[in-house]
Amino acid sequence: MKDRFRNIGVILFASSLIIFIFLWLIYTILLLESDPQLAGAYTATGTLLLALVTGLLAFLTYFSVKNGYDKERRDRKERLLNEVIEWALGATKTAIFRQTIKPHELWETRLKYKCSISHGKYIKRIVVAHFARLESSFNEVLNRLDIALRYTQKFAEKSAIKQDLLECEQQVAESVEKLTEEAAKIKTETLT
Repeated sequence: MKDRFRNIGVILFASSLIIFIFLWLIYTILLLESDPQLAGAYTATGTLLLALVTGLLAFLTYFSVKNGYDKERRDRKERLLNEVIEWALGATKTAIFRQTIKPHELWETRLKYKCSISHGKYIKRIVVAHFARLESSFNEVLNRLDIALRYTQKFAEKSAIKQDLLECEQQVAESVEKLTEEAAKIKTETLT
């Protein structure tokens, strides 16, 4: 919003300057017709004024390009942050809270954990490169997913591990909640 008002101010200033120059040129043309001796002085003044207008246009072009670049950078960072949040929410869906896990569902659960961990390695590069504040929370979620994956292997071997698996899945959900809260803070602080 602040940038919008600044841009409107710059546009109003530039347009009023262009109108002033146009009116000054009309006045100069009318004056030159009546007094040819002033032609040299007005030509020099006109050249100086033209150089100033060219400089002003270059200045405005620079700020326009810079503003576009900054907006593109903010949009890219927001897309990356949304990707991190989507991965975290997907990791929560991976952690299935069930009281009963049937043997045929165990393979599907393990596959979901493996996919989530694999995608998490890609997301980790985004977090490390752009969102250092999220790194510890992200690593916690990734570690909890890895632990849950190991529990599914143990669960396949012994059914007594079921409670540990359920607790681990609950910890995954809590870690994801912490990660998404921190990501939301970053989104509201830096991207708005």
